[in-house]
Amino acid sequence: MAEKQYLIQKLLPHQEFNDTGCYEVNFCLDGQWTSIVVDSLLPVLARTPKILKNAKGTQNQQKPNSRGGVQIADGITVQPAFAAGNVSWPAIIEKAYAKVHGSYSRLSGGFISEALYDLTGAPIERIHFHKEFDYDQLFARLLSFASAGFLMGIATSAGGDGLVASHAYSLLGVYEIHDVVVGEQKKVTNFFNKQEKVDNDVIIVEPPINELKSAVEMRETVRLVCIRNPWGVREWKGTWSASSDQWTEKIRRQLGNDTCKQGDGTFFMSFHDMIKRFDHMDVAKCQEVSVCLHGIFFEIELAIITNPNVSLQIGMEKYCARRSHQATQKW
Repeated sequence: MAEKQYLIQKLLPHQEFNDTGCYEVNFCLDGQWTSIVVDSLLPVLARTPKILKNAKGTQNQQKPNSRGGVQIADGITVQPAFAAGNVSWPAIIEKAYAKVHGSYSRLSGGFISEALYDLTGAPIERIHFHKEFDYDQLFARLLSFASAGFLMGIATSAGGDGLVASHAYSLLGVYEIHDVVVGEQKKVTNFFNKQEKVDNDVIIVEPPINELKSAVEMRETVRLVCIRNPWGVREWKGTWSASSDQWTEKIRRQLGNDTCKQGDGTFFMSFHDMIKRFDHMDVAKCQEVSVCLHGIFFEIELAIITNPNVSLQIGMEKYCARRSHQATQKW
């Protein structure tokens, strides 16, 4: 969500710091946008940097971790107890969400779909990977979701190879790269044998036809996904990971060299491995649209209980979603 400014603006309508320390956060609760007010007092942890000794006995101060924070007297660093980093707005949103649910502890676990809906108010679709379906069609849909700017989250069931079991990840990008050679690429000189024929002082080098044909046949279409671990650590260690020998300079350039770096929790993996190693995905079909009287985007409340015979007719071809809500207060 941090990459969608219009979503952050919806959540935090007033993003400036104020002396009062009072902030408003909006959530879509039970189908209605609800304003939650919190103060700026955040739970923190006070950490003292550890002193480490190297092989020569010299003492070195341990570098601060990635959670950020503010350094106070005597070298003590105050860090956020929950939301990490040096920015405050995620911690403000998290505090407001904890207020809605009663405590921070109740935010642990849960379903991606519930959080996406509360934060965006958009229709949510869940796709289970263990079901039998057309994988080409699914990949085409993922490309469409990414192009539309939808938010996508995926969850594991089991862990291994750097993946955390029963953990939520963000699906940041979907890529299809055509006509590329995967893995180690031979130099041009490798395709020529060492035998040379001399004819009228001209050296003729004959390329081995089989190797040239093999090199052409090695070209393929690669389907990749870019995934981020919200922890900022623990990355995928399998095929197409940061240290994988599948990468070539051409593929890195096409995707952007900065996206392939290791250490920030963002990693690539093949579409096939994602289907195999993850259990399901949730898609929030949110788009930046304008509300107007002509009905580009609108909501209609239907009194289903009192009037079950309700019909809705739309005069233009448009994507529509029907949502039903059960109040948080069960009865």
